[in-house]
Amino acid sequence: MSSKRPAVLRALEPRFLGIHLLAIVLVAIAGWLGAWQYAAWQADRAVQSQSFADTDPVPLTDVMGPDDVFPGLDHGRPVRVSGVWLPDATMFVAGRVNPSRAEQGAEPSLGYWVVTPIAIGDGDGAAFPVVRGWTEEPLAAPAPTGPADLVAWLQAPEGGGDPDQDPLDNVVPTLRIAEVVQRLDRDAYGGFGIAVQPTAGLETVGSGAGSGADWSTGLRNLFYALEWWFFGGFAVYAWWRYMRDELSESEG
Repeated sequence: MSSKRPAVLRALEPRFLGIHLLAIVLVAIAGWLGAWQYAAWQADRAVQSQSFADTDPVPLTDVMGPDDVFPGLDHGRPVRVSGVWLPDATMFVAGRVNPSRAEQGAEPSLGYWVVTPIAIGDGDGAAFPVVRGWTEEPLAAPAPTGPADLVAWLQAPEGGGDPDQDPLDNVVPTLRIAEVVQRLDRDAYGGFGIAVQPTAGLETVGSGAGSGADWSTGLRNLFYALEWWFFGGFAVYAWWRYMRDELSESEG
């Protein structure tokens, strides 16, 4: 009685080595070129983000109003915020890494964003939350009072994340506008700012992730990356179809 050799062993016959090698080479080239284009896309976004964050500030009221949808193309734009501090609405966003320490090569240090809203205008306007800086201990960051006039990087409100385990305290897991509104008796802007210069006793937070880079930044490089990866996937499919057909014919 004759027994058929397993398909894996028949696929390793010398006559198939050329097609195996060709498939490996094509997939490797496509993967490398895709990764290169993806890296170029990320680099382009990083460059635009940095240049955007360094532009001259404009008044917050020129960019958005309290009832406006967040202007995505202005994410990361420096804005001038003028009004009156609302210290009683101060809250602390937990689990935040100090970026300045990380840049210096130190061990990541978790702490808190210190957020105090500003009533835009003469104190009767809508509230705009401002991340005043970073601290290890919330109690070491007294809230300012009186008039406020500062430059901040405009940021989109955060969403999702873990639920607030204790809604009655002033520590929250994410900076959501709903958390701000709950602590105020006034309207709030649909975004927040990160102070360019932290207030007294706090450390800098930075300009925020993705500042100034909208979804279309460097999009051509991203499309090229996807095209190369699609080509690599097609090469695998073509190799699989060829081998399946050849092994089926050899069985016959």
